[in-house]
Amino acid sequence: MSSNKTCLILVNYNTWRDTTECLESLFKLQEPIDIVVVDNASTDDSVMQIKNWAEGKIDVPIVNKTHENLILPKINKPINYWEIEEKEILEEVKDDVSFTLIKAANNGGFSAGNNIGIKHCLRHLQGAYFWLLNNDTVVEKNCLAELIAYYKQKADSKLGILGSKIAYYSPPTTLQCVGGGKYNKWLGKSSLVKEGAHVNSTFKREDIQLDFISGASMFMSKKFIEDVGLMSEEYFLYFEELDWTYRSAKMGYYIDYNPNSIVYHKGGESTGSNTNSNSVLTDFYYSRNKLLFTNKHLGKIYQCSIYLSFVLICLKRLLIGQANRIPMFVGIILNPHKNFSSIKIKN
Repeated sequence: MSSNKTCLILVNYNTWRDTTECLESLFKLQEPIDIVVVDNASTDDSVMQIKNWAEGKIDVPIVNKTHENLILPKINKPINYWEIEEKEILEEVKDDVSFTLIKAANNGGFSAGNNIGIKHCLRHLQGAYFWLLNNDTVVEKNCLAELIAYYKQKADSKLGILGSKIAYYSPPTTLQCVGGGKYNKWLGKSSLVKEGAHVNSTFKREDIQLDFISGASMFMSKKFIEDVGLMSEEYFLYFEELDWTYRSAKMGYYIDYNPNSIVYHKGGESTGSNTNSNSVLTDFYYSRNKLLFTNKHLGKIYQCSIYLSFVLICLKRLLIGQANRIPMFVGIILNPHKNFSSIKIKN
């Protein structure tokens, strides 16, 4: 590997306040990092506000006073940054900047945003490691050091994606998950491991069985990316982490977590987890993507089970007064590759 530096990637979409608060905590890290912020074609003024923050024109309030020690003192402004368009990532890089702000040409989803950052880093930055971090997080000051140290201990193994202990931003004493979650291949449902436990809880290593690492914090080596490839962009939202894990497992890689690396996450669910949200977008992508994932990675017996699960989905929507979504689920079965933009829900 070329250096011990870490390429850290944040994807922003209409959440510049989260992004700038996250950046304040990241600038407290002592390890050498190259930070890349990818704006996923936000429809608000995210790009301008992130620039305003870097230039010291605005100050972002701390949402939860519990995390003041992770954010204060705030970094001195202005910060030297570099702003480029996605099409420019193949061009020459600007030296001596605190972070790079890349404006994506369009919103291709969670994976696409991260892939833009990864491609920029692979071409221009000399990082031995990559850290994909959700922008709605703040991190403990030793978070990255713990990830690097753990990865180095496993240098002779086939460690692939390494996760953190993820606590809720509020309340920060409650765990969202330890590393990531489990996936039920028969029902197409995910669950977060140790969700709801106290953040200071300790667990036996053999009691933590993971099928995927939470997208809130995914750490890996440059070699892993070179071997396995970029994240799959076919899902847009949900199942990307699980897909990456399955692809890497076929090459002998395994996943793990470091309980000493703690991240506080505002999001109620990781992108790899199941959700009970009534959002049409969530309904569409979670249902469609479990079918895509099963068709891609699992056998026909699991495919039959997932197709049958759509009957239960439709019955549930009928019982809770969302019968207008049933044609959407039928459409997914007929064409699991369709996009959400093609969906029209009748009231």
